[in-house]
Amino acid sequence: MVLAHLDNESSMNSLGFPLADVLSADADANNQDGTHFYRAGDPIIDHAQKARAIAEDAYRKAHGDLPSYVHFPVQRYERKR
Repeated sequence: MVLAHLDNESSMNSLGFPLADVLSADADANNQDGTHFYRAGDPIIDHAQKARAIAEDAYRKAHGDLPSYVHFPVQRYERKR
């Protein structure tokens, strides 16, 4: 099962679409004879990743390079109502 999973993973692009499908001329948006095409939706914001990016940028401004051993854990906090 693990080998089947790894084989399946290696046949997908980073978005989870099959490589054979996304690399096909049938997927070209300019190909009027194609069977399908892809369109990106509106951007969404991952607020946890945004918080990490802000912390990393602040670190770089204060200390220069960001060493690979420096990590910024992100935690969720509930607002007081």
